[in-house]
Formats: sequence, C-alpha cells, structure tokens
Amino acid sequence: MIFHSSQYLPHPLLQHHVRHYLHYTFTKTVQQPFLPVGRQTLAFSLGKAFRMINKAEKPQWSPRIAVIGQITHLRYSFFEAGSEYLLIKLMPCAFHDLFGYPMHELADEGIDFCEIAGAPARELTDKLSLASGIQEAITLIEDFLMQRLSHSRHQVMATQRIAMYLQEKKGDIRMDVLAREMNCTPKSLERHFLEMVGVMPKLYARMLRMHHVCKLAQRQPDIRVQEIIYTCGYYDYAHFRRELMELTGMPPRALRQYLPQPV
Repeated sequence: MIFHSSQYLPHPLLQHHVRHYLHYTFTKTVQQPFLPVGRQTLAFSLGKAFRMINKAEKPQWSPRIAVIGQITHLRYSFFEAGSEYLLIKLMPCAFHDLFGYPMHELADEGIDFCEIAGAPARELTDKLSLASGIQEAITLIEDFLMQRLSHSRHQVMATQRIAMYLQEKKGDIRMDVLAREMNCTPKSLERHFLEMVGVMPKLYARMLRMHHVCKLAQRQPDIRVQEIIYTCGYYDYAHFRRELMELTGMPPRALRQYLPQPV
C-alpha cells in the first residue's frame, strides 16, 4: 500500500462549492501521476511539502496551501514517505465564485493560496499547523470557506450548472447542442467557462470523457478497449487513441499503469 486515504463530505452549506475532502498519508516515497479529469483542488500540506510539475515541465515545491487549477495534460507530483495531505475537491466554479480569481490563469499550475486570499489564508495556515487531527483541520477550513459564501454570485452558479450538466453527460455532447439546451450562445459559453472553470467548454468535455475512461479502466481491469470506445462515445479506435495521446501523451495500451489507486 503506497498510501492510506479517507474521504469526508462537506458541511451542507458548502455542498455547492466542495465535492468532498480527501485525506492522504503516504507510507512510501512515490511519483504520482495526475490525469486531466476536469477537477480543481485546494491542497493542504499537513506535514512535508510535495513537489509538483508545473506548466514549464519543471518540478517545484508546493506551498503549505496550493491552489491547483485544471490539469489539461499528464502531470506528476512527488510525495515523500510519512507526508500527509488534505485535498479539497472543488465544484467546477467554486474557487472563482468564492475568490473571484480568473481560473484560466491557473490551468496546469499550482500556486500559493496566500497570494490570492492574503492575510486570512496565512492565518488559516497558522491555525492548521496547530490542529490536533484531521477533523479539527476540516472544521477550520470549513469555517474559513463559509465566511466567503457572501461573495457567491448567481451568474457563476449558472455556469456551474452547465458544467455539472456536462459532468452528467460525461462530456459526451456537442457544444452547439449544449449551448442550445442551456439557452446561451457558444461565445458566452466559452467566455464564462474560461473565466470560471479555467478551460474552454469543449476541452472540459474532452477531459470529462477521459475521466470516464479512467474510471472504467480502474473499476473494470479486464474491460476491452472496444467497450470503452462504445461506452464513452468515441467514434472509433483512431478517435479514442488521438484523444488519449493529446490529453495524456500515452497510447491506449499504457493507460492502466498511470491510473491512481482508487480511494
């Protein structure tokens, strides 16, 4: 076992902003791959910092609290044995809604949360260093996030509903059809997604479809490639291979070795 993990659900008041919390303790030093699956994350280092590969393909040490934007290509992080982390898996527009940050600037990047949230984030960092356990850490974080709920805006939540609809479809929908069903123009859809989600809606849909591929391969190790192609809505093997190569840089036969262990 490379790591131990636990999952926690958010406070009901945060359910439109936080998907869940993941607590990891690594028992071995490991290089962990991260695939483009349409997620944004707040990563809290509760012990040793980890190293992550940035957009320039160079390793950098993480801050105590890192904001990690949409990952659009295969990336790696390096975790040391004995390190402990709490990851907040955010809803599609949550970070932009709470902090007003242009999310396209975070694509394929992880930056210091304190640079965005300032003194309150530094105060949170200090409090977390004194927390007696994971439950107290989550309580401190939730208190901090709930203080930001007054910044929530209807326009952002409207875009989030579209992103959630894309998730329900597992990315398998044309953008013109999506715009028509959501009663918006393709241009406004692109503008809002880039600002609030961090990537164009078409790329987001492709990433969600790839996430569906990864889940199928993870849960059904013996599943045939042809079944993945049919289930996930790819036209044919060439289409599937091209998408996989563009988003992960690997051919279909290599996919399973890069899948993270299920939580």
